Amino acid sequence: MAAFPSVCPGEAIRYANVWVPVQGYYAVFSALLAWLRASGSTASSHRRVLDSIGEEMNTRVWLCPPWSVVCSGCPQLKRHTFARLDTEANLTVSNLSPPRDRASAWGLVAKCLQTTREDTVYQAFDAWKRDRKNYRGGKPRKALRVAEKTNIADKVAPTSVFDFFYRMRIRTNYKDTDAFALGPWTEVQAREFYRDVLDLTGSTLRFVEILVSGRVGQSQFLHILSEFGRDSRVSLSDVPPVQYWLKATGVPSLNGR
Repeated sequence: MAAFPSVCPGEAIRYANVWVPVQGYYAVFSALLAWLRASGSTASSHRRVLDSIGEEMNTRVWLCPPWSVVCSGCPQLKRHTFARLDTEANLTVSNLSPPRDRASAWGLVAKCLQTTREDTVYQAFDAWKRDRKNYRGGKPRKALRVAEKTNIADKVAPTSVFDFFYRMRIRTNYKDTDAFALGPWTEVQAREFYRDVLDLTGSTLRFVEILVSGRVGQSQFLHILSEFGRDSRVSLSDVPPVQYWLKATGVPSLNGR
């Protein structure tokens, strides 16, 4: 992901933008699996992993935002709440507005979590209907009562930035492919989008890697790096996360590489 823009010519970056959210999600998903395994969890499916992480973010109040910010409740009924969201967040900001200050930036964080939760809760509504025989006159009941919506939404795990990664991956894979490829007006804007996804992915990986290293301990974490170094077909100097952790832990190199 980091190396590709330098070798991607001209407008071709637009088609890279269709794939980079998928790469970003799976990179983050693998890191989350590592953290859950280090914590003793056996969750493996996308939904179970994301639900587990949402619960972790909701209960570990000492973790830093925006990763620790979560949205709970039922957005469809405007009965949703945020935990650890910056108090200056502008909750009326449009998702079409670029962040120009602290209030709008945090407002967009809230917006992405709210709309992502809406999607997740809608899926929970549909699952509830499929699992029950809610028929009237031989036809499925389409509408849900307010109490039913509230009860279903309350059982959905808190929504986090990690759910947003998954939502981007689903949208570019199955729903809005053209928007990712053709949405930016210019090549410059297309490259900015790629860099933004790259920055979001890199910072999120760093966040999760810190949690993993804290869970398994520095010596075990260095052992993992060493094993990766032996199996890797490329020089570790080409792998930015490895170089970061070598520097952070004071280790000059691994296996002479």
